[in-house]
Amino acid sequence: MEIAIQVIKCYTVETEGGDTTDPASVKAQIAQVEKMPITEIEFEGSLISMTTEHAEVVGPSDEDAPGSDYSVEGIIRRQETEAIYLTNGCCENAHGSEALFNRLKLDYGNFQGEFYPLTDAEVSYISEDGVPTPEGQAAMGYSGLHKGKKWLMPSIEVCFLDSVERPFSEKSYGTEGVYKTTHEAKDKVDALAAQYRPRIEALGGHVFTFYDYGPSSDRHTIQILIPFEAAFKLGSYDKYKTWLSELLA
Repeated sequence: MEIAIQVIKCYTVETEGGDTTDPASVKAQIAQVEKMPITEIEFEGSLISMTTEHAEVVGPSDEDAPGSDYSVEGIIRRQETEAIYLTNGCCENAHGSEALFNRLKLDYGNFQGEFYPLTDAEVSYISEDGVPTPEGQAAMGYSGLHKGKKWLMPSIEVCFLDSVERPFSEKSYGTEGVYKTTHEAKDKVDALAAQYRPRIEALGGHVFTFYDYGPSSDRHTIQILIPFEAAFKLGSYDKYKTWLSELLA
């Protein structure tokens, strides 16, 4: 049975690749959003789907403002000391752009005619997949930017249940990599990161930790940066996945 829900609330949906100075680009972005199903709305422990029927431009994203953390200048500054997501867990472009990659003189690919941060060779080593770790799965869809270089970035999210505005029901988290408090989760992240750091650095990689303390935040993250060259030497995704599973066991 389908249920129609009218939501009397304005949501802002940010899109990528648009140019607010170009009317044709604005119309294309509006059309994109109007076709977009808005998912991951939780109702009584289950996810329901909502569909956008009308969209309008309310202005460029603050992230695009000159000097912001996610402007080209902001990303170039931040990637010197941290890892910036290039692809998300679903292997979609996260914070890459032609302008950024041209500034950094990095190669990139395309997906359905649009900019994509990874080349055909690189994208062969990410997927909506994971390998087991002592704190749940390391998600393999992520890649990152650090010090002007692209990295494979399998990431481990360690969840906690005491956030002020927890976004999901307790039972939806499962049992692995989930703790009652943010402090417990942080301790587990610190311990596992310390365990991984020597073996990852021996490969020429890096281990970063990201702690999220926002009111609706529910997880801390370990980002494991692995040189693409290490995966290329293995020759295939399957061999890379097996190797990564052993590395993170």
